[in-house]
Amino acid sequence: MTKSRLKNLLIIVGLLAANASVIAEENSEPVAPPALRGIMLGLDKNMQMIAHGISLEDWQLVETMALNIANHPKPPMSDRKRIKQHFGPDMVNFKSHDMQTHHTAKVLSEVAAKKDGGAVIAEYAKLQTACLGCHQAFREPFRKHFYQQK
Repeated sequence: MTKSRLKNLLIIVGLLAANASVIAEENSEPVAPPALRGIMLGLDKNMQMIAHGISLEDWQLVETMALNIANHPKPPMSDRKRIKQHFGPDMVNFKSHDMQTHHTAKVLSEVAAKKDGGAVIAEYAKLQTACLGCHQAFREPFRKHFYQQK
């Protein structure tokens, strides 16, 4: 093989390797904080169980599930740092939504313990509104950043 052909071949191989690296980088999804996803799935299950408990007037179930929401686990510190870094100053708003959710779930558990169906439904509506507010503010940017999804 001549020197010029070898040189051209090396240039082509180099360009292909560089292009493959760019393609791999574009297609690699950032790893989402795995604990938060699991926590959110657990909260979703608790919300469904509360709705089920309301329909059955099973106030003990509602109380227990509401306490599960109020006391849900935190992601590990490494995940929290990544989330804080991503949201920056808007993290204050994120925490505010979380605190409202904790507070409302605690109140829901208290009214469920009193077997006050009307108050349970009112507090559950507040809890759903708190969840929705957080989701509307943060779900899309979170998915775009950590999952590259809309």
